[in-house]
Amino acid sequence: FQKCKLISILEEKIQGLEKQVSTLRSIKENEEFLDRRQDRLQRAQCCEDSEQATQWGQKASEDNWWHVTSRRGKSMRQVHVRETHIQMSNRFHVLSTGTSAESGVN
Repeated sequence: FQKCKLISILEEKIQGLEKQVSTLRSIKENEEFLDRRQDRLQRAQCCEDSEQATQWGQKASEDNWWHVTSRRGKSMRQVHVRETHIQMSNRFHVLSTGTSAESGVN
């Protein structure tokens, strides 16, 4: 009678272990499925991002260049700068040569 009781206890433990193994296999399969799905989504996102970057690059090359000032709140507009010829001279050249300016100071 003692052997029968031990055998039934062992059978119950075996059934419990088989359930655990089945559950672990199911979990592993589901994790692998989710990993594959995630990889596919990441690859699709990567391809989509590169396509968007390509489209953006094409659009940027087609757009005109705009001059943007440092002020905020103004609308962006093209600024045309006229060429002007301004004659520039250094009115402080006397200070840099050290001639008559130094002789007048005591």
